Amino acid sequence: MKRFKDMKSKWALILAFVMIVSVVVPAVLFSATDNVNAATGKSYDKTSLSYTGTYTDISLKKDADFKNAKYVSSSDEIISALQSAKAGDVIIIKGGTYKFSTSVIVNNTINGQDGSYIIVKAEDNHDVKFDFSAQVFNSQNRGFILDGDYWYFGGINFYGAGDNGVLLAGNNNIFERCVFEANRDTGLQLSRYDTTAATKDLWPSNNLIINCTAFNNCDFPEQGGTGENADGFAAKLTCGEGNVFDGCISYCNSDDGWDLYAKTATGPIGVVTIRNCVAFANGTLTNGTHYANGDMNGFKLGGSGVGTPHNVLNCLSFDNGATGFTDNNNPSALTLTNLTAWGNGKNAKKGNFVCYRAGSGAEYSGLISVNAVDSDKFMGNVKNSIYYNSKKYYQLSGDSFTQILNTSAGYKSGTVVNNPSSASGTFKNINNTIKYTDNIDELLRNADGTINMNGLYETTGSYSSMGAKFNVANQIVYVTGKSSDNDKETESSSENTSETTTAQETTTAQETTKSDEPVSSAAHVMNFTTDITEQNAYFTISGNYSESKGSVIYNGMTLTKCLKIETATSISFTCDTDSELTLVFNSNFAKKIKIDGVKTAATNGIVKVKVAKGTHTITKGDTTNLFYISVAPLGSQQETTTAAQETTTAAQETTTAAQQTTTAAQQTTTAAQQTTTVGQEESATKGTEQEITTAKTEKTSTAASGEVSDNSTKTGDSSHVMVYVIVLAACVIICVGVIVFSAKKKK
Repeated sequence: MKRFKDMKSKWALILAFVMIVSVVVPAVLFSATDNVNAATGKSYDKTSLSYTGTYTDISLKKDADFKNAKYVSSSDEIISALQSAKAGDVIIIKGGTYKFSTSVIVNNTINGQDGSYIIVKAEDNHDVKFDFSAQVFNSQNRGFILDGDYWYFGGINFYGAGDNGVLLAGNNNIFERCVFEANRDTGLQLSRYDTTAATKDLWPSNNLIINCTAFNNCDFPEQGGTGENADGFAAKLTCGEGNVFDGCISYCNSDDGWDLYAKTATGPIGVVTIRNCVAFANGTLTNGTHYANGDMNGFKLGGSGVGTPHNVLNCLSFDNGATGFTDNNNPSALTLTNLTAWGNGKNAKKGNFVCYRAGSGAEYSGLISVNAVDSDKFMGNVKNSIYYNSKKYYQLSGDSFTQILNTSAGYKSGTVVNNPSSASGTFKNINNTIKYTDNIDELLRNADGTINMNGLYETTGSYSSMGAKFNVANQIVYVTGKSSDNDKETESSSENTSETTTAQETTTAQETTKSDEPVSSAAHVMNFTTDITEQNAYFTISGNYSESKGSVIYNGMTLTKCLKIETATSISFTCDTDSELTLVFNSNFAKKIKIDGVKTAATNGIVKVKVAKGTHTITKGDTTNLFYISVAPLGSQQETTTAAQETTTAAQETTTAAQQTTTAAQQTTTAAQQTTTVGQEESATKGTEQEITTAKTEKTSTAASGEVSDNSTKTGDSSHVMVYVIVLAACVIICVGVIVFSAKKKK
């Protein structure tokens, strides 16, 4: 009886132990999963211009989040509030239409500050229109003139001005979710206001135009215009460096969708970056009116033989009257990447791509020309693209550039293919049902303002590496700016930063965020071998990939794909805490990479450096190939498992037990392994090691497959379940072994 009681007591202890493990282990493991799956926002890096974000944190806030906002509800109140604004002020405009007969001017003495914008926004869920239609057509009758710095405008329609709807002449300003409609020159134009500003460093710089729309802007000939000046958006003549358009739509303007014109009298303008943008039906207004003088291009990228190496990335141009994309006699090395041009040249019989006057160093990659009406023309270097010449389509495949120096004479290179629109499975959707009179923002934007073309003209299948894609992964551009003197969270978050915008939080896209929210301490990894085709929410990467630069063994992984480190390559990320940065290159690389502009030498192909909390940028020092990036908070633990997923049960039991049990339990392991029980015969141990990851572990790499899971819910959950089962089984086996061993000893 005593023996029975002892056994009963021991089985009770076993049951209690197993129950504890079954509760504690999943709690630890799956709380770690929650941390892993938190999406990290992206900062806008005004130096590299290579962010991937698509809206600001200001746009996520509700009116009630701004503690001391000033509400205005008349035209006079708006002007008064603008003229008296100071850094940190928030002006909320009540819903309605506000009429102005003269220009509204914010001069260069009224400024916000870095990290403390002056915010002007429409009331939540209300339409706000600044109506300048009382102005007569005249080049002096601009609607709104912003010559100040660090202003944010959100959700306002600038309508009917006698010239530009908005002249943006200041620095470090943001226009988001704004509309520029029916103005009698360009909807929004970046150019100087002060005509004495003679040099580029004095011209408007580092402005961000995000998720805005421009349409029906027209300099009517019947009012004294020509139909040739009113673009949707323009950064031309006198604009500085670092201006960016992201997520914008420009359609049905009398001249061009975008105009980056320059002339010899004023010289080159700064580099403009246009990304994730759409231009269509320019040259014809929504009512069908067409003026022959209009240039009618989707994206016009220069002028007058004055060169600036602009960047156009992930953009779509279709049904424009002339070209989809044109250098317009810009002799510089343009960079055009992942562009789709579909059926342009409707009125002027022009090619989808007309870039034969660009510099010989220009680079074109991932371009696709469809339903062309005239030959495409290039000067420079083309790869992974389909273009049209002399009634045939040519495909240039692979990772190597083909140099084309004279397409105006009918250069042809590559494999002849059919018109991509005729190939089955090439596009997700080719059925264009857009009515230009529809509300385009409602039709083609998500609730957060990002573009969603609903698969229209988006490549798939074998052509999926070419062309533009929208609505793939929405990421956040964090723009700090205190809403009032009492908004301590935002004020503190902007300390010790030199950037205009900085990622301050870890958040999902749906959350209204605060800068003092807790962040994940797990490491962030970019493995180009496994993640090259996926969006990575932590790293902002601009550059070219390759699969032909050899392979590298690192931490048991075989890495075969890389990011080429070239002049145009840029990587940026934002640390939530002091961290260690690891970069893995070709093993024989011993030259230098630039980290925040400082050259750092590699040792045996690896760079390991400590980086402080904040935003960092990696650029070319020497030409090389980057296979792997890790950013791990100092003191954190990033563990990897070996290829032992298929090991025997006995091996897993042995190692798991050693990692999870107390000293007393570990002491009984040998006895448990030596004991034969029913259904638990010992297996031959191969000496394989299975590490159990901690709650902080974020990535699991498998040497056998070379796969790395990065913030993946599916992979992370399955791995945690497996670990949980192994731990539980091991605990049971060890306890049974102890009991049996004890029983035998008593005998």
